[in-house]
Amino acid sequence: MPAAHVSLVSVEPTHHRRGLLRRLMEHQLRTTAEPIAVLWASEGRIYQRFGYGMATKSANWQINVREVELPASAEGELRAGVPAEVRKELREVYERKRAHQPGLSSRSDRWWDKIF
Repeated sequence: MPAAHVSLVSVEPTHHRRGLLRRLMEHQLRTTAEPIAVLWASEGRIYQRFGYGMATKSANWQINVREVELPASAEGELRAGVPAEVRKELREVYERKRAHQPGLSSRSDRWWDKIF
């Protein structure tokens, strides 16, 4: 389902408490044509006043790779690479994961440009 996304929002400390976040969020919610809006926030509670609520909590996993056995049908290889040189492959891996992981955001060329 198409969704409006909010991510990487910050306000300089010199501009706190001036209503900038409120104006940004109200504009986004007023002008989006998408049926839902989602966000990834480090401090999610500040977005509750705009109608957002927690959908999930994070989880951490530690796996000892010496104790993991890959299935015989596993394909591919693991290799080191400079991110900018493997951009195409990283994007393909992300898109394959996104196809099976509800809630992951699509990422435009502009997003990938900014990351690299």
